[in-house]
Amino acid sequence: MSPLKLPRVFPVAENEGDLTLSRLDAPNDSIYVLSWECPPDNRITPSFVGTLLQVLDVVVEHVPRTAVLVTTSAISKFYCNGLNLAKVMIPACPEFQDKYWNPLTVRLLTFPIPTIAFMNGHTFAAGLILAMFHDYRIYFVPVSAGRGWCCMNEVETGVDIHPASNSIFRAKVDAQTYRKVFLEGKRFTGPEALNAGIVDAVGDMSDVVELVKERKLIGKGSKNVYGLLRDEMFRETLALAERYSKQGGVQRRDNEKAGLPEWSKL
Repeated sequence: MSPLKLPRVFPVAENEGDLTLSRLDAPNDSIYVLSWECPPDNRITPSFVGTLLQVLDVVVEHVPRTAVLVTTSAISKFYCNGLNLAKVMIPACPEFQDKYWNPLTVRLLTFPIPTIAFMNGHTFAAGLILAMFHDYRIYFVPVSAGRGWCCMNEVETGVDIHPASNSIFRAKVDAQTYRKVFLEGKRFTGPEALNAGIVDAVGDMSDVVELVKERKLIGKGSKNVYGLLRDEMFRETLALAERYSKQGGVQRRDNEKAGLPEWSKL
């Protein structure tokens, strides 16, 4: 495993922004942080997901299995404000579900090390689904951002939800919370999300570090079974992602040699 020079910036195509991979200083240098900055509100596009998949490949190839990966936002008001519908819906990108979202679903749910979503701002719709694909979630709204929520608002916007994305909530929250999330479109504050079991803690990056220590996450991936165990835990979601792929199934990428673009070669 070759050394990784950090921080490393991964530009998103079409001048949409950047993803930056770094790690915390010692003694917490086993915690790697992937931060995205795609103004104005970190909307999900094909280019964003494509870049995210490439960065996750870099992590798999070059980050020790003893590590933990944290994702967060460099835009303090928004962790992720959902899909950019103009860029992901037919006819703009008819292959978005098959080529981008399903592979991202599989990639995160089979990732070989623990993952934490540090939701440091509004987390809406597909942004919340993205956070739910992580092992743990910590919610924090900076004072400068004002009040913040996490929400699935598709019942109000009239957008259907892919079965695999829907099923991850069934696996992680109880029936009453599931109903509030999808059928009521409730906007959860941080404390409400904690009480509902949507997030594991409310706090800042120091609380992320504390969660890593309390749960003893450093080293959990070192035996090379972490992703396999999670795979079994969420096999329904993974099966749905593969079943609904028009390409006949999504390749699981842990052992795949990705053809990385020039900016990601080490």
